[in-house]
Amino acid sequence: MGSLKKLVFFTLFSFAIFLPEVLAGVGIGMGPTRINLNTFIGKPYSVTIITYNPGDYDIKARLMFECRNCSYDARFLGLKIGEIREDYTQFFRFDPTEVYVPNKTGPDAAIPITVYITPNAFIKKDLVLFTPESINFLVRLVNPDYNGELVIPYPTLIVDNKILKGGITLSAFWSTFGAMGAVPAVGSDFQMNIKGVPLGSVIIIIVLVIIVIATLMFRRTISKKFKPKKKK
Repeated sequence: MGSLKKLVFFTLFSFAIFLPEVLAGVGIGMGPTRINLNTFIGKPYSVTIITYNPGDYDIKARLMFECRNCSYDARFLGLKIGEIREDYTQFFRFDPTEVYVPNKTGPDAAIPITVYITPNAFIKKDLVLFTPESINFLVRLVNPDYNGELVIPYPTLIVDNKILKGGITLSAFWSTFGAMGAVPAVGSDFQMNIKGVPLGSVIIIIVLVIIVIATLMFRRTISKKFKPKKKK
């Protein structure tokens, strides 16, 4: 009997996960529930997310992405000195980010949102250093909006493989129902696997650059050494 209760609970729980959110006649749905993309640098393409509304009222919904690994600690000699952050829009973007979804629509008549994947070899990261309050006070005398973070942008190369993880949330912010006490929303897990420049290729490029620089310096030294002296 206990096993039967567990089975019924698991079935209802699984069914609830894949149902669109419906609250007081205001509904919202999104698919797929899990997005796993594989790409490599220099290969832009696009995929589609569908949004639909099984409820009784029209809605406007906003799509947002929360990245789980776009920031991590920056350490020096084992001590945390700040954070390293990167903007996920360097890898992909949504178009549009807000949609109008009529009522009584299902997956067969869904409103599409395009995900444009644009992976590049070079990306920009920000080194964010946290400054102490003793410095913050002085800086705010000149810039009252200073928040205690010194941002230093720098370029970097995607080497080998990069994984971007996060979650996509679609939430209704307006409906013909009127004011909503609670906001209906649905979510989807997201992961992007980017194949970057092979480490071996990076090493070869560095070695070639060193050889070229060394050759130029050697030729310059030799030319100066054996340059004929001007007669007085």
